[in-house]
Amino acid sequence: MELLVYMSFAVVVLTLIGGMLINTLAAERTISGRTGASTAGQIIAQSIHAGVRNAAALDTTATERGELLRLANVGNTAIAAPYCQVWFYDPAEPGAVYYRRGDPTATPITVPTAAQLTGDGWLLLGTGIAPGPGAAAPWQLSGSPAATVDLSLSVATADGDPPALLQATSTSRQDVSMESPCFS
Repeated sequence: MELLVYMSFAVVVLTLIGGMLINTLAAERTISGRTGASTAGQIIAQSIHAGVRNAAALDTTATERGELLRLANVGNTAIAAPYCQVWFYDPAEPGAVYYRRGDPTATPITVPTAAQLTGDGWLLLGTGIAPGPGAAAPWQLSGSPAATVDLSLSVATADGDPPALLQATSTSRQDVSMESPCFS
């Protein structure tokens, strides 16, 4: 009889411990997915922020294929020569943001084809990207002349959890009134 009582007690204790373990694993999976999505959004935001700070000219172009954010950058202490920077938002599933850097004396960077995105100097920064709630595009220019980029991203998480939302604002420290061959 005592053995049955002890076994019943052990079953109850093991059931409680098993339930806690299952809940802990589910929470870890959710946190891991949200952390990955947040990290992807932060990589994109940091990339754009670093470019915008030294941008002498900013431009966006919306097409049915996607959205471009183009910057003419004046360079920094590591890179003294001006250069062009472009971020491309591809809304096709699962939604992605790509980055490319170019020479302002070369042909301006335009909306890439699907084949160009797999090579041709384009770097994939993140997938599962969509404009944030209420935003028509992942980035908007503001100011007159445009000197600020308002970023609003919704980054999909694993297992269908709610997306990670990221909003940021970056402003150029340069005079942004110049024309640039990056946009021709």
